[in-house]
Amino acid sequence: MPVFQNLEFTIADGVAVIRLDRLEAVNGITVQMAHELMDVANTCDNNPDIRAVLLTGTDSVFSVGGDLKEFASYGDKLPQKIGELMNYLHAAISRFTRLNIPVVVAVNGMAAG
Repeated sequence: MPVFQNLEFTIADGVAVIRLDRLEAVNGITVQMAHELMDVANTCDNNPDIRAVLLTGTDSVFSVGGDLKEFASYGDKLPQKIGELMNYLHAAISRFTRLNIPVVVAVNGMAAG
């Protein structure tokens, strides 16, 4: 099973649980997290043992949206990095919406962006 830096990913009894796990940054979405979300969406799509997906956040926080601190660090490369983040995030969302299994998003707390 893949290991991610910004997500917790488990499979039990046919249910994949994806938990956004950057609590120190209020689950702000970074380029790497967007990559990981796309990877985990592909994993869910390609694993016949997964019969449902639950996407949620850590503790009482879902996500504040984009990680503004990371964005500020990009300087002149901001447009390219935002484009990269959006490409991977949109690919992940698209993949989740096309799964032939139920996908439940449990928004636990703040959701912004």
